[in-house]
Amino acid sequence: MPWFLKSGLSGSQKRVALELIRHLQTMYAYQQFAMERVNDASALAAGTGTPTDEGLVRPQVLFWQPRAVAEYVLPALQTKLETLALMDKQHRAFSCEPGVGPIRLAYDDFTSLLAIMRERGRLQYEGFNAWSKDPSLETDVSGLDSAENAALIKSVESLNGLIAKAGLRVNEEPWLELNCEAFNVARASVGLPPLSGSDFRRRYFGGMAGRPARFFRDQQSICQGIFV
Repeated sequence: MPWFLKSGLSGSQKRVALELIRHLQTMYAYQQFAMERVNDASALAAGTGTPTDEGLVRPQVLFWQPRAVAEYVLPALQTKLETLALMDKQHRAFSCEPGVGPIRLAYDDFTSLLAIMRERGRLQYEGFNAWSKDPSLETDVSGLDSAENAALIKSVESLNGLIAKAGLRVNEEPWLELNCEAFNVARASVGLPPLSGSDFRRRYFGGMAGRPARFFRDQQSICQGIFV
């Protein structure tokens, strides 16, 4: 493969790097599913409709009906926790020894991010669950937002560095194929059919161009996105 020869790594490091990149892109696909699920549920609970674009900034919504939070948000957060638990299980079971240097850095940075995401998910679920039962409570579920954002930026930066060293070029065919496969692994886990290459590229490049990009919503109701 000519693209493989562009790598800044040598020997077995190339194989290790590509295995780790594929693994981490699958982890981020799972995370995308959880984010879409929670954002849809939050919009329904707030009565603002269904969002179609996550973007880079978390949507701000105001909840005023405890019953709506219990009906929409709590199940979505439960799905998020289950998704993060699966991610943690798969990440721990990753069989390729990350080694040292940029490979180890990318692995460790995502490990730290995942721990914060799980803790933030628990904080969200516990806070919204308490508020749905007693709206008089002053509940703050944003305590780990900044920590998660910082860990996410660090993880993405180290992963991007590894991607460059592995010889992959973003938006070129090998990279798109890898990402399509990663998203299809995540889609299969929630009972969705695989995306075709053309459908994935339409969504991917739409998002890159600033248009709404959803990878886990087809024609079915969003409330059918139960993790299995």
